[in-house]
Amino acid sequence: MASAAGMTRDGVMDNPYLEEGRHIHLYLETKGVVTQAFQLKAGGVPLVKDVHETPSSTREFVIHDDQGHTRYFGEPLWRLTLVRYQAAGSTLRMSVVDVPAAG
Repeated sequence: MASAAGMTRDGVMDNPYLEEGRHIHLYLETKGVVTQAFQLKAGGVPLVKDVHETPSSTREFVIHDDQGHTRYFGEPLWRLTLVRYQAAGSTLRMSVVDVPAAG
């Protein structure tokens, strides 16, 4: 049972990212997910889940580290579109710039 301060009766912090047995899930945002996954597989690291796209617009893969913790490596898929309007006399000019996600 956790207290209001997030501490359990035995003095251990209550952490929503820890499973029973003290298993940690870590999400790490990075660039070049496909390349990193390929390099890990080539080095003999088994992937828990290969590169995939998620409903939250990320591309990611999943591994277990040498201590059994789950690590998610992901990058955003979105693109930002900037639209600028500029008045030029009686004409309205529009310019559009696509800004790709970091990668």
